[in-house]
Amino acid sequence: MLRKIYITGIAVYIMLLCLSIAFYKERLLFLDHAYYLFQMIAREGFAIFHYRFISVFNEVLPFLAIKLSMPLQEVMLAYSMNIILFHLLCYIICGLLRDYLAAIGLLLFSILFATHTFYFAISEMIQATALLFPFIALMRRYATTGSRYLPAVLLLFIPIIAFAHPLMVFPVGFMLAFFWLDKDTPVSTPTALWIGGAYVAVLLFKTTFFKEPYESNAFGNLRNFKTLFPDYFTLYSNKTFLINCFTQYYWIPVSIVIIAATYVRTRQWLKLGLFAAAFLGYLGLINISYPGRDVQGFYIENLYTPLAFFLALPLAYDALPLLLQRRRVFAWSLLGLITVSGVVRIYAAHEPYTARVDWMRRYLDRHEGLKIMANEKHAPMDTLLMSWATPYEFWLISTEERNRTASIIFSDNIQQVGWGSSLTYDFVTHWGAYSYDSLDKRYFKFADSFVSYTVLP
Repeated sequence: MLRKIYITGIAVYIMLLCLSIAFYKERLLFLDHAYYLFQMIAREGFAIFHYRFISVFNEVLPFLAIKLSMPLQEVMLAYSMNIILFHLLCYIICGLLRDYLAAIGLLLFSILFATHTFYFAISEMIQATALLFPFIALMRRYATTGSRYLPAVLLLFIPIIAFAHPLMVFPVGFMLAFFWLDKDTPVSTPTALWIGGAYVAVLLFKTTFFKEPYESNAFGNLRNFKTLFPDYFTLYSNKTFLINCFTQYYWIPVSIVIIAATYVRTRQWLKLGLFAAAFLGYLGLINISYPGRDVQGFYIENLYTPLAFFLALPLAYDALPLLLQRRRVFAWSLLGLITVSGVVRIYAAHEPYTARVDWMRRYLDRHEGLKIMANEKHAPMDTLLMSWATPYEFWLISTEERNRTASIIFSDNIQQVGWGSSLTYDFVTHWGAYSYDSLDKRYFKFADSFVSYTVLP
């Protein structure tokens, strides 16, 4: 029965792969995706930032496409597909290891409430959490077989996951506690301790020798616990999350009820306590750290990713086997509804991202042949969302659709980029200028070397 569910899950990933092809522009012409692809081409290699080496897994296909001099459209398609194929590869590995519950857990994690993270899919935390499921399959095999080679394999995963994102400490800690409490295939205390110890050791090594101002600044949001005390429950972020639980995150309350009912019925009080503490504690951490209206929906959803992990493990390993044993039709129906509604929800969410692409096209039509530096007030920011990546986004859409690279940059402070307004032979971004000669002519089609930037303050 589990194998049949596993095979059905492959079809779900194929549907997601089709969506990644259909909406490759919506995904690639969006902030970090465009920036990472620009850096891959400019550096002639992988784009790795903040020592998050796991990014390589998302960049294998576009890297090969660039090396093979494939057209820009095919490079973009390869990048968009690669992100889904990485999840599918992790899923298949779980199946090859005969841990179908880990595979089903990954499927639930991928689609349970994912909406905007399908379009903002480049997050290293999402990648690292997906990689945890093959790790779980190997860890459970070690718990049952005691094979001597598996600890070495598991140790290979730990630096990749630890360097991927500082918040991964929460999924890793939950995973170890969850399987330590498991009644069917428990992870022994020594195993949990050496895995947890190895993870902590890598984290200490990272924070000592690979300090990152970007991550340190993010931790600065923790001061909100002091400044907002005691008005935690009235925060905008909490209210929005509750509303979303009835609109796009509707499987969260349903899953919580199923998990709670499972643990009450089976009298697994420690697991129920672990789940409640992990879910509520992490939700509070994110909503208090990012409480305001200024946080974009796609970004906060990315930060909610561990919540899907906290739901997926109990659903896959405890609730699903019980449902298959007692109410098989209900179990199949539930999984079918979760996956089908997930695909439909992701498809329906494309509209604001398609609107961004359409607006860029119209802007190019109105400013054909011009190099533009413009203040954000000249753009509909409810559509554009953020301006820092506009040079890379306009590069992609103009070169891919018109075979001519446009140099257009929006900024919330035009003076910060005004230093490049007189340049005629440079591609100006928020963080520097690139000489036309330094950029790969296969993917940059400049025809404006005699034109300086028009500034719209």
